[in-house]
Amino acid sequence: MHIVEPDQTPTVVYRQATLLGITAGLRSMMPGALLAWSSDSATQKTKNILAVLAIGEIIGDKLPFTPSRLQKGSLTGRLVAGAVAGAILCRRHQLPVIQGAWRGAVGAALGSVAGYSYRLITSDLTGVSDLVWALLEDGTAFLLGANATGLIQPVDDATQA
Repeated sequence: MHIVEPDQTPTVVYRQATLLGITAGLRSMMPGALLAWSSDSATQKTKNILAVLAIGEIIGDKLPFTPSRLQKGSLTGRLVAGAVAGAILCRRHQLPVIQGAWRGAVGAALGSVAGYSYRLITSDLTGVSDLVWALLEDGTAFLLGANATGLIQPVDDATQA
């Protein structure tokens, strides 16, 4: 059994696979960690290792010598991470993994370009340190991925009234 409900419609699951891809475009190690933490079949050791890798990437992203996510190797890694995450999510829901992989890879491409552009433009336009925008990007990646994996649920205003 997983935290993500197995009876979700294919449209919802495919949307979640795309969100995991976008997450991979922002932080490539985060989707794997979130998928592990949303699964009761992953061992605690696996969950911990993937969490450490995701946190390591968050730290490494802030270092001045970190290469652009749009460089060939970095982008390829993000596309693969997005594809694998989308495939795993679809497999959980007994949907075609190729559809999940495709959506995850497309999401990763979108997330990579959007994240790069966002960081480049916001610092230049606002004069606010890139570190601030990078931290905001970290939070956005976590929230997108955690929502896609079912670790957090969006607030439904109708049920809060």
